[in-house]
This record gives sequence, structure tokens and C-alpha cells, in this order.
Amino acid sequence: MALGVLNQPMDSCLDFALWRTCRLLEPYWLPAFQRGDLKPGDNAEHLGYALKAIEKPEALAPLMEMIVSGKADETIIRLVGKIGSSAELNTVLHLANRGNHSLTKAATLALAEAAEDRGISPADQSLLSPVCQRLLKENDVEIVAVACRLAAAWNLKSLRQAIRTKLLAAPPLLAPHAANALAKLSDVEALLPIASQGTSRHIRIAATAAIVIIDPAVASPHIAKLLQASLSQAEVETLMAGILRRPGGSRHLANALSRKEIDQENAIHATRLLEVSDREHPELADKLAQAGRLAPMLPALSSSDRDTLLSMIADGKVVRGRAIYERAALACNVCHRVNGEGGLVGPDLSSIGASAPADYLLDSLLNPSAKIKEGYRMSIVSLKNQNVISGAITRETRNALVIRSAFGKETRIPKMEIASRRISPVSMMPGGLVAGLREDELVDLLAYLSSLGRVVNK
Repeated sequence: MALGVLNQPMDSCLDFALWRTCRLLEPYWLPAFQRGDLKPGDNAEHLGYALKAIEKPEALAPLMEMIVSGKADETIIRLVGKIGSSAELNTVLHLANRGNHSLTKAATLALAEAAEDRGISPADQSLLSPVCQRLLKENDVEIVAVACRLAAAWNLKSLRQAIRTKLLAAPPLLAPHAANALAKLSDVEALLPIASQGTSRHIRIAATAAIVIIDPAVASPHIAKLLQASLSQAEVETLMAGILRRPGGSRHLANALSRKEIDQENAIHATRLLEVSDREHPELADKLAQAGRLAPMLPALSSSDRDTLLSMIADGKVVRGRAIYERAALACNVCHRVNGEGGLVGPDLSSIGASAPADYLLDSLLNPSAKIKEGYRMSIVSLKNQNVISGAITRETRNALVIRSAFGKETRIPKMEIASRRISPVSMMPGGLVAGLREDELVDLLAYLSSLGRVVNK
């Protein structure tokens, strides 16, 4: 029951209280676990916390016996990755090395999480390179992707050529992992030709985003070139994320955009990412506006204009408003859900019309940061390398947290890399989203939002 607190946001006081509780109650729950009455599948995350709290290596013995005897499932393998020692990870390493095994993927993930989140690798260092090399040859692209992560986490520079070969023809799922591995293994020379001449756009984007990890100044001209073509929102975010996280990164991209023209939609998406980041980027904002030929934002509504607009909502067209809401340029459904469809970053809007008056909806569209619903505030995570990542924290364990950006991209952050975290006063919904709408379009959008949760025939 006490471990149920892990389902809620944790702080240092709660963490200490729960740690102390696990140790005090050890005589009751540990024997039950060792007898098999308390099974890992009941809640592996909770059990892992309790086992780590008591700091007794022998407590993992039942799990290791299950792995050796072939009775372990994926949950047990992953749990050993979260809390096991180097010696215990050796057993997982041997399991990962068994080709075509049903638990190869789980074992590979367990090794990656141990290396990335806790800085722990198997005791037998001589096996790391050959095992990782074999995993890179797997037919399962997900296993190959994790193998790339392992090569980077274990600093296996001898595998850079093998990873480069994988990147040259990588499918979309694999490309970012292969490119990031090369960056973390300091192989910018391999990435540069792929960033400019890669056979597929997703490969060029992955290579360019990876170069940002090494040197934003070198990556910025490649980003500026890629932004000239029509890209998806996800592709723009991939290119911009690293630049906005790195100190001084936006200055390098601003310089690269001088006297350039880029796709207007790309400029809009990139500008929105600037607006929800924790740092000010005035120079880059100006260059994006110039390169993308963006019109200046409309001034704030006067009181009389606001009243006039609100009075028009009753005659707005709900069907047209829904079409505006679903426009890719506005990206409303990337963050919000309506009747079970859409994103999870922002509040569910399925019944917003029944619970919020029209003036509240208008104010929320024009100035999202003025009224942020509780539970949907943006977190700012500062890393020890001075990078900054912002978004909503969606999952958190003792060793890592997952943060989802304003446009739905998730990033996993090992806690040992975090310097600080705080809540931002800025909304994850960018300001100016509706600045490009005509008056009648804004009225129709408000009519649609006001209809949600109510019966309206328009």
C-alpha cells in the first residue's frame, strides 16, 4: 500500500519517507517475495524500488534463479536492469547474446537502461563489444536501435563503422538511434556527408540533429537547408530541439538563416517551439520571421473588439470551426483530445463547451499563459551539461523521467544527468496560434469549442 505513492509526483521528502518505510517493513514483505507470494508482475516498478531500498544483493537471488532456469519473463529481465549489479547484469548480457531468443529484446533494453540511467555495465567487459556487434546484426530493427544505444553508452568506438553502415539505409525508427550513437561516439566525420547527401530525408534529418550534439555551429547550415523543403511538424521539432536546448545554439541557427528563405509552415512550427522553450531567442525569432516571410502578430484586442467578437459566436458555424481546429497548421489535436482522439499534452476538450464560458475560451486562445489548468503546467529540466529540456513529465521512476514536448515528442532523461527542475509560468500552448486566422475563422473555431459537451445543431 505504501508503495502506491510512486503513482504520484515524488519529492525528496516523500522519497525518504518511502525508503525508510521499505526498510522498516522488510521483515514482512521480503520473506513473502522470497517465497514467491509477492510476484514481480504485480508491479515491477514498485517491487524494484523496495528491493533497491533495502540494499541487499541477496534479495535478487530468486529473480536470478528464474533467469538461469529459463522461467523469467520480460518483467523480471527489465527489473534486473533497473536494480541489478554488474555481476547480475552479466547474466542478462548472456541472455541478450542468445540469438532469436524471445527475451533478447527485453535483455537488450535492460542493459541499455542500466547503462544510461545508472552508469552500470556487465562485469565481463570483454564481452561488451562482441555482444553488441552481434545485436547490430539482428533482423529486429527495435533490437538494432537499442544496440546502437548500448554502443554509445558503453563507448564502443570500435563499432562506429558498423553503426554508420546501419545509418546509411536505416528505416525511420532506427535512424535517430544510429545517428545519436555516432554523435556520442564523437564521429562527426561520419555524420557530415550523411547530413548533406543521405539517401532519404529522414536519414539526413537524423544525422543533422545528431551533429547538434557535437557542434551546433556545424549543424546549423544543414538545418537551414533542410528547412527550405516542406517538412512535417515532427521533423521540424527534431531539427530544432537540440538547437534550443544548447546554450548559444539559437545564435548559430540565426546566423545560418541570414539571407535565406525557408518554407513558411516550417517557420511557423519553429517559431512555436521557440515560444514554449525556457530561453529567450529574439535573434532567431527575427530570422525565422524573415526567412519564412511571417506576418507580425496581431495586436491585442481592445475591450470593444473583444465584446463584438464574443457576440458573434452564437452565429458561428460549428462544422467550419471543427475543420479549422483540425488544421495541421494549428496542431490543436496534437496536444488535445476530443472524444477519445488527439494528443495528451493538453487538457481533454471533449466537454469544454459545457464547463467554460466563451470569454474564457477566447482568452485561452489569445493568451494561453494567463490561465493554465492545474496538472498541465510545463516543467523545465536543466541538465548538468547546461542543456535545457521543457515539456510535461509523463512518467518518472527512481532512475529516469520521460518528458513530452508541446508537440508530443517524448525524451527520456536519466536522473543522474539532471541538475535541476522547476515549473514554468509559460504555457505549453504557444501564443499567437490563432494570429493567422481571419475574424470569421476565429468565430467559427470558438463556436466549435463552445459546442463540445453540448448539443448544438449548426
